[in-house]
Amino acid sequence: MRRTGREPTRERLLQVLDQGEFDLGGFRMHFASKDRRGSRFTDMTVIGSDGRILR
Repeated sequence: MRRTGREPTRERLLQVLDQGEFDLGGFRMHFASKDRRGSRFTDMTVIGSDGRILR
């Protein structure tokens, strides 16, 4: 989002994403104009009745 500038717009965000691959602290994401999934990674988290993450 920082790369979109002071007043982010949808169009500017898409321009930034089309620049390719991003490293988000060791987690790499890839965007292209025809493939906006970013990642195929999924994770399962279990939240207890008290709101704590049990995983």
